Amino acid sequence: MKKKCMPIQTHMTQAELLLLSDLAKSLGPKSNIVEIGSYLGASTCALSEGIKDGKVYAIDTWTNLTMSEGERDTYSQFLDNTNPYKDIVNPLRGLSHGVVKDFSFPVDLLFVDGDHSYEGAYTDLKDWLPKVKDFGIVVCHDYTWAEGVRRAIRELLAPLQIDAGRTLDGLYWTQIQHKQQDSKLTARVSVAIPTYRRLDLLLNAVESIVRQECQHEFEVIVLDNDCDDKVKESLTDRFAEVGSRLRYVPVPDLGLHNGRNQAAIAAKGDIVVFVDDDVIVPSGWLEAICAPFSDPQVGAVGGKTLPKWDDPPPDWLKQVPDDYFSLLDLGDTPRDMQWPETPYGCNMAFRRDLVLTLGGFPPDGVGGGWIEWKRGDGETGFAKRVYDEGYRVVYSPQAWLYHRIPAQRQTVEFVRRRTIKGAISSAYSEVRYFLPNKLMLPVQVAKHTVKALLAGLQRLAMSFRGVEHWLQYDIQWTHHLVSALYKTRLLFDSDLRKWVYKQHYWSDKSPNAN
Repeated sequence: MKKKCMPIQTHMTQAELLLLSDLAKSLGPKSNIVEIGSYLGASTCALSEGIKDGKVYAIDTWTNLTMSEGERDTYSQFLDNTNPYKDIVNPLRGLSHGVVKDFSFPVDLLFVDGDHSYEGAYTDLKDWLPKVKDFGIVVCHDYTWAEGVRRAIRELLAPLQIDAGRTLDGLYWTQIQHKQQDSKLTARVSVAIPTYRRLDLLLNAVESIVRQECQHEFEVIVLDNDCDDKVKESLTDRFAEVGSRLRYVPVPDLGLHNGRNQAAIAAKGDIVVFVDDDVIVPSGWLEAICAPFSDPQVGAVGGKTLPKWDDPPPDWLKQVPDDYFSLLDLGDTPRDMQWPETPYGCNMAFRRDLVLTLGGFPPDGVGGGWIEWKRGDGETGFAKRVYDEGYRVVYSPQAWLYHRIPAQRQTVEFVRRRTIKGAISSAYSEVRYFLPNKLMLPVQVAKHTVKALLAGLQRLAMSFRGVEHWLQYDIQWTHHLVSALYKTRLLFDSDLRKWVYKQHYWSDKSPNAN
C-alpha cells in the first residue's frame, strides 16, 4: 500500500489490508466494490489502490455508533484520508439496509465490516448478497472473534460458496454463485469417497452405497488422488444406470484430507458423509447417519465401524488400540459424544457449511517415508472446531458399516507405522491448541524423552517373552520417541511452525468435477 495511507487509524492488520488490495487487483476493469463499514478509510484506501478503473462504494454512517472509540462524527476525517482516491471512492452515508434500496450496480466484491452482532451481520449479507455477481468475491471482517458474524456466514454465505472459505487474521473470504435450492427436499446428501490406487475395493464400496434406499436425494462423489482415467471409466461402465448421481473428481494434491476438503467444495448436498474406499455398508446405513441432522444443533455424526478381516487376526493384535484400524464401537445406544470423543474418518458426516467455514480438515496424510513431518490431526482436529462452535456431535450405532482390514495391516511393521502417524498427529494437536508458547517445547521434549527411555527398557525386558508381551511397550516407546523428535524439530524449523499454525489448509487448486 502507498505510504500516505498507512498511518490511518484502523482495527485491521497490515496483512488484512494487503489482502483486500490483492483481492481488488484480481477483479477485472470497471468493477464495482461495495464496502459496508468504512470507519476512517484505511480499508477503503486498500481497496481503491487495488481496483482497476472501477468504483469503491463506501457505506457508513460515520457516527461511530458501534465503535469501541465512542460516538463521534468522522465523515470529514474519512474524506481527508481517502482524498488521494477521490475519483474512485463514492461515499454513501447511511445505514446499509437503507442504502441498498437505491443501489442498482452489480457488485464484483462485497466487503462487510459493519455491525458485528448476528442481527447486523445477517442483515448486511441478506440485503447485499443478491447484488453480488456470480463468481464475485465476498469478504467479512472479524470472523475469528465475532460469533454473530460466523453464524451469519454459515446461514447465508456458505450455501452460495463455490469454493472454500479462506481466512487471514480476522478476514474470511470466498467466491459465490447464486443457486436455486430445491425446497421440496428436507435435505440433500453427498457421500464422499476418497481413493488412491485401490480400484477393486472402491468399486465394491460404491456398489454398496449407490444401492442405498434413503428418503433424501443423494449423490456419490469419488475423489481420486491418482487422477487415473481408468477409475473414471470403470465407474462409468459399471454404474451407467446411476447417471449424474455418481460423480468423479480428480484431486491432484496427494493426501486423504485434500480429497475430503475438495469433496465439501464440490458437494451439492447440505450434509457430506465421508467414508473410505475399503468399506462395505449395509442397507439403511445412509438413512441412519443422516437422521440426527434433523436437529439443527447437530453438526456431526459418527457411525459404528466394525472390522471385516481378510484373514483371521493373530492373538497379539488384541493389544493394538481399535483406532489403529479406524474401528469405533461405543455401544448400541445413540448418544452425544463428548470431547475428546470424535467420529472416525471412514464413517462420519458433517454439515457442509461447517466444513467450508471452519477451515476444512487439517491434513493427516501428506508426505512420505516413515515420518511425515507436515501431518495434522485430520477429522479429530476438525471435530474439535465443531465442538468449539457449540454444535452437538452424535454417535449413531444404527449407522454401522464394515471396514475391511487386509493381511498387510496385521503386522508389527504396520503397527509401528501407525504409531508414528498417531504420534505426529497428537503432537501437532498439543502444540497447536494447548501449548502456550515456544518456550514450553523443551520441557515437552524432556518429558517425552524420559517416557521413551522407560518404555524402551520395559520393551527390552519383555522382548524374550513373545510379541504379545513387548508390543504394548514398543508402541509407547515409538510414540514418545517420535513426539520428542517432532517437538525438537519445531524448535528449529520455522517453516514447520508456520505450517502448524496455518488458519486453513485448503488446496489452491479447485476440483475439476465431471
